[in-house]
Amino acid sequence: MTFDPQSPNNSLLLISEGRMQEISEDIEIIKYLNEANKRLFKLEKAINSIPNPKILLDFISIPESVASNAVENIHTTVDEAFQAEAINDPSKISKATKETLHYKEALLYGYNQIKTRGGITVLDIKKMNSIIVWYESDFYSSPWKKIETSSKETLYTPPQWTELINKLMDNFCEYFNKKELIINWEGEDILLLAPILHYQFEAIHPFGDGNGRVWRILLVLFLTLHGILSYPVLFLSQYIHKYKTDYYSTLRGMDSMKKWSLKELSSFILLIMMNQWTLTEITVLEIQVLQQKIKNELKKWSDLKRISEIMDFLFMKPYYSVDGLSIFMKIHRNTASTYLAKFVELGFINEEKVGRNKLFYFPEYFELLIKESR
Repeated sequence: MTFDPQSPNNSLLLISEGRMQEISEDIEIIKYLNEANKRLFKLEKAINSIPNPKILLDFISIPESVASNAVENIHTTVDEAFQAEAINDPSKISKATKETLHYKEALLYGYNQIKTRGGITVLDIKKMNSIIVWYESDFYSSPWKKIETSSKETLYTPPQWTELINKLMDNFCEYFNKKELIINWEGEDILLLAPILHYQFEAIHPFGDGNGRVWRILLVLFLTLHGILSYPVLFLSQYIHKYKTDYYSTLRGMDSMKKWSLKELSSFILLIMMNQWTLTEITVLEIQVLQQKIKNELKKWSDLKRISEIMDFLFMKPYYSVDGLSIFMKIHRNTASTYLAKFVELGFINEEKVGRNKLFYFPEYFELLIKESR
């Protein structure tokens, strides 16, 4: 059947082991898999060398949120997002920054579901989309739902009929959560499911808005669910944004079922993961060095107690408020203010005025973050 971008893709195939076998023995893909797993091992080693790796969730989720929204032409900056979190006043936050914080909220919601329930359901995916778009959303079927260029040229029309979308999404969740494949693959080869799941979600395009952002969250959650990553701390969206033209061209190749398209998409997704695993590993190792440096500085303050908690607070994000530290450590506001003033005196954080709000800023830590997002 000839691909027609104007016609709904109601013949979209369900995910099956047979589709994965198309690329499982390709020599180039096998080489990518081997290299990907070498880089993954190094990243995991770096992550687990940090005393409390969970702090990376707050640190890396913000630039990932900013970059993911940028793919959809929603623009804010990393420092604006961190400042907004520290100020914690919705009336002073721009619409774009709110969307960034909602993306992070959706990521953390999904992560909590896979940690507590061991998988993601259709309802969870709807909930993540609702968080991102700020309203109660459901799967959306309409003859006007199309993927178009800026000049309104139709590139692709997703499947229609709610019953069909539900069937496709049930199949998507089945494979997203699948622990064992019928073909007896090694654990690392489950990486090959990522590009197939990626395309399937984009092709179903179940929502009226937010599909790309939901999928980029799901990709990182998929890697975490199957033990490929310990924590969803992979920074993917900047690479996709940088190579957006190639990325969309590869997806459109899948739409038209070109023979080479699945291999090309798989290569693209594996290259993204390899590239970003290396960048994240370097950043995590630099964080470890900085943590030791700051810990040595804090030890100079002989009266300071609960250093490990203070370290967790300082390395969750690079902007702080007195109220934020007070709530985090369950200490009096005056004590929190004294701590932050002392950190300024020690020379590793600065005091900064943002509007009418007094914030504290950790420039050396922030630079590590910005370097990865460039």
